[in-house]
This record gives sequence, C-alpha cells and structure tokens, in this order.
Amino acid sequence: MLAETIVSLEPAMPVGMIAVVPVPLHRRKQAQRGFNQAEMIARAALKALARPKRFELCPAVLRRCRETGSQIGLTNHQRRENLRGTFKVSDPTRILKRDILLIDDVLTTGTTASECARVLLRAGAARVWVATVARTLKISSVAAMPDVLPENWEDDGSGEGSEARLGVTASG
Repeated sequence: MLAETIVSLEPAMPVGMIAVVPVPLHRRKQAQRGFNQAEMIARAALKALARPKRFELCPAVLRRCRETGSQIGLTNHQRRENLRGTFKVSDPTRILKRDILLIDDVLTTGTTASECARVLLRAGAARVWVATVARTLKISSVAAMPDVLPENWEDDGSGEGSEARLGVTASG
C-alpha cells in the first residue's frame, strides 16, 4: 500500500526524447479560432521528420493561464511585463531534465519565446530551443535603397514605384 502512494520523480518519457511544445493560446482565443497555429505547425513538422520517434509532441505541458493584450506598439520592457506570469507548466514531470523544442508561428521580438523558455527552464527543463516558421524584421533592417540608382530609374513624381524601378534589396 505504501508503494502505491510514492510518486516517481522520473520524467514520463525517456530523458533522451525531445519534448516538442507549441506556444499555447489562451483557451478563449483557441475556442474563437478553433485551432492553435503553433500546434498545427508542430504536428506537420513531426510528420515530415526522418526520425520522428526521437520527438514527443507535448501540447498540454505549457499553458497560457491569462489573456494578454496585443503587443503591437509596446516597448521591450512593456512586452516583458505584459507576458510576465502568463505561462505555466501544467506537469513538470513531463519536461524534467528534458530538452525542449518550443514551436511558435512568428518570432517578432522574441519576448513570447523568451518568457516560455524561462518558465520551462524554471520548471526543470534541461535546454530549450525555439523554432518558428517566420520572423519579422524592422523595415529599416530589411529594405535599403542602393547607393547608385539603375540607369532606367524614372521618377514620375507620384512617390510610388514598382519594385523594378526602386531596385530595393533585401538583407537579413
């Protein structure tokens, strides 16, 4: 009888397996959308892997326990404060001493991923990596006018132009 009451501190899955944790949506937002895009990305990625048995999808390990407002227009400090205390680990034994692959759809400033990683590491994760489908960049670091304009440059005075006329280059 005593043996039945002892709780094991070992993780639910072998330590060598990588836990794939999608960034969660608040339950109201997920109900409104009908899906979590980060979880859909994680599922699709795992299907495409050559060695999927090395990974375990853990969609319920990390949860968003409060709704947050839009991060648009907030400073880095305000973004961190907006997310502080938003995420919780529902079952620390599932991530204890395990490597985590955190999946998000878009990385803008990294504040959400950083907060999720912080919470996962505090709950006992060994390491956290972040994978996203897209990353936003500030326009000043993406587009630049060339030093020398092409010979066929024509300015019609409208302030508008096609990509060919502008000769915009991307970097990143």
